[in-house]
Amino acid sequence: MSMCFEDAFMEAQTSAIALCMEFLEDTDIPIDMVYVYVCTNEDSLLFNAFFQGGDRVYRNNDLFDREYVREFLNIGLEDAANIRRVCADYQRDCPFELKMRFDTHTHSFDADYRYEPFGQDETPTSRFTQWREAIEARLQNETH
Repeated sequence: MSMCFEDAFMEAQTSAIALCMEFLEDTDIPIDMVYVYVCTNEDSLLFNAFFQGGDRVYRNNDLFDREYVREFLNIGLEDAANIRRVCADYQRDCPFELKMRFDTHTHSFDADYRYEPFGQDETPTSRFTQWREAIEARLQNETH
C-alpha cells in the first residue's frame, strides 16, 4: 500500500520529534514539552529546538556540550530537508515555517504552519528566538 501525502508529511515531522527525544535520553532533567522549529523557505533550511521542564525553558546548550548540539542540529537539518522533499514529491506547497510541540507525558503532538514568506526584517533565526522567548514569558507569567 502506498503512502499518502498526509502520512508521509506526518512521518517526516515525527522523525524530527523522535530526534529530539533521542537527544534527551542522555539528560537527567525531566522534560515536559519539546518545541521544534523548522524553516524550509527557498533560501535556507533551519532546524532548532528547545525544551520545557517544569517552569523552565532549556536551550540545547543548557543540556549538552557544543559538539553534541552541533551533531543534533545537523541531523535535524536532514529532517528539515526531508519535510521539504516530501512536499516536493507529492507536489504540495511546503510550509515556510513549522512550529511543532510534543507533550512528553501524553505524547500529544500539535503544529502550526506558516506558508507566507517572512517579512523583510524577519529571519528564520529571529522567528525561532521570538517563539522561544514567548514561551519563556508565558511560563514566567504562570509562575508569578
